[in-house]
Amino acid sequence: MLNQTRVFLCGLLVSVNFVASAQNPAPKHPPAAILNRCEGSNSDLAGVNQIAGRDGLIIAIARLGDGERSRQLNRRRLHNVRTFLAEFWNRDPTTVITAEGDKVKGHGRIDLYVRGELILALAVRHNGDLLVGSCVGPDRNLYPYLGKTKVLVKE
Repeated sequence: MLNQTRVFLCGLLVSVNFVASAQNPAPKHPPAAILNRCEGSNSDLAGVNQIAGRDGLIIAIARLGDGERSRQLNRRRLHNVRTFLAEFWNRDPTTVITAEGDKVKGHGRIDLYVRGELILALAVRHNGDLLVGSCVGPDRNLYPYLGKTKVLVKE
């Protein structure tokens, strides 16, 4: 619960700036991909969630980067986007459309569209998962921790 509160507060702070900047006319060129740590990705996704509104559609397109071959990487990254938005922001999962796109140069990335416009591009470390959610410790619903059992520590 404490981690969800932290994620909420961080996302809220960034989403206010994100929404304010989104009200200005969008540039005609696509945004540069942002390579974040977990907290930054949480905040960026919270901003996209805010821009889309409760019932708006978010389209997430995962793209493999240089040297990445496994389509499973794209599936894992998209799973994390949908699960984070659904479980941390109580978004209806049917309002998050996911797809795989063509490969790109450099880091793999996830392009996020709202109302048909590219809002944000999240870069992902080489052969890595998009880290979102609980940034301190494993969260059973998100990769790389999905399916791993928690180890109980005896005192």
